[in-house]
Amino acid sequence: MGYLGRPWRDFAKVVFLECELGSHIRPEGWHNWNAPEKEKTAFYAEYNNYGPGADISQRVGWSHQLTDAEAAMYTFDNIMVKSGYDDLWDPYDNKQHYDASNYTKIMRQSDNFLFASDIPWDDAGGGVVRQVLGYNDGIMMVKVVFKKGQEGTLHSHPHSQCTYVASGAFEFTIGGEKKIVRAGDALYKQPGIEHGCVCLEDGILIDCFNPMRDTFIK
Repeated sequence: MGYLGRPWRDFAKVVFLECELGSHIRPEGWHNWNAPEKEKTAFYAEYNNYGPGADISQRVGWSHQLTDAEAAMYTFDNIMVKSGYDDLWDPYDNKQHYDASNYTKIMRQSDNFLFASDIPWDDAGGGVVRQVLGYNDGIMMVKVVFKKGQEGTLHSHPHSQCTYVASGAFEFTIGGEKKIVRAGDALYKQPGIEHGCVCLEDGILIDCFNPMRDTFIK
């Protein structure tokens, strides 16, 4: 069973209006992603939905049920036009396709050309260092350099992550499973899964995140 939403970021906002919700939706509807403080900032709401998953009797107390007046504010003009996205998508045009070349609303992005000699090294903890490479709001590439014996401590985050082993050897733990990986191997960590590594031979990892890791940008 699944949730209607979980807040990746503090001010996540999701509203379901007049949707058919299947039996795969959990009765509580929403989850704080183990961050109770986000219950005060995220906005999750429903209005006039139907189907076996639309029963609101067991919804979490911090979610919302919209009134008729509140729901009436969720129009195409209010959401898409006023945000400047109406030129990218028309929900009433079944033949329209998304054209990435038209996308101009990226708020943060790196330079197009990135030279290693110009990129500062950041302390990633425990002697490990990293360089933040190309990025925008939705993606980020990071180079991480380890010496033998250094560790990437077990942690989790709400980002999807792919890792390419550029050199060296590492013992990785992902979701409690341990395996040794070497140059040319790769790994995937889904959002929320606990993972970490121990460097067995001096090496370099190339990490790609979706969305970008905000805290890596100074």
